[in-house]
Amino acid sequence: MKVAINCITIILIFVSQTLFSQIADGNYTYSNNEITFKFSVIENGEKLSNVTIFNSVTKKTSNETGEYRSANNVGWYEVQSAECNYEFDAPVNGKLTLSQFDCKKGSACKKI
Repeated sequence: MKVAINCITIILIFVSQTLFSQIADGNYTYSNNEITFKFSVIENGEKLSNVTIFNSVTKKTSNETGEYRSANNVGWYEVQSAECNYEFDAPVNGKLTLSQFDCKKGSACKKI
């Protein structure tokens, strides 16, 4: 019986880690023709520090912080700036999709 309970525990831990996939602590940079997005992940994937969002079109730089959030078995990272809010999931195959929303100056919601 004890072996069965241990197996169930291991399976539950594996499933919960899969559902709440966080990024390993470290420094990251993602960019395309419009945005360069740099950040540091700290506190076992719970916090973002030194977040820099540089828009090469507008030539504006924003320096922020962010955090990991989860609800209904889904996890994501969120960054709030003075101009827009951003969120993203853990990168897949080395690619990160950054969603921009709730912009103050009428910028459209978009995925970058």
